[in-house]
Amino acid sequence: WLAPLAFAGVGLLVQAGDGDVGSPSVLPQPPLLGALFPRCRSSGRLTLLPNPCGRQLGTPRLLGTAGQPVAAASSFARLPTAPRTEAAAPTGPSLDALRSCW
Repeated sequence: WLAPLAFAGVGLLVQAGDGDVGSPSVLPQPPLLGALFPRCRSSGRLTLLPNPCGRQLGTPRLLGTAGQPVAAASSFARLPTAPRTEAAAPTGPSLDALRSCW
């Protein structure tokens, strides 16, 4: 499904991710093999990137990952929870009033 995009003129940047064939499970991961994308590769619009990868786009420099650092950090993060309170009276518009807006 990527090849039609590449032949339509869209540049493709593909990065290795968790569980991809041929990629180690630890970072940094090397780029995927071009043999996995033979039709995209022949378009000349396929760029295979390592994970993580830094790119300069004009002034900003971007760091791209396939999500593993975000997933790892979120597994250790604790989100604050608000104390549970019970309202004695409605504190906002009724559901019927909100439904009429839609």
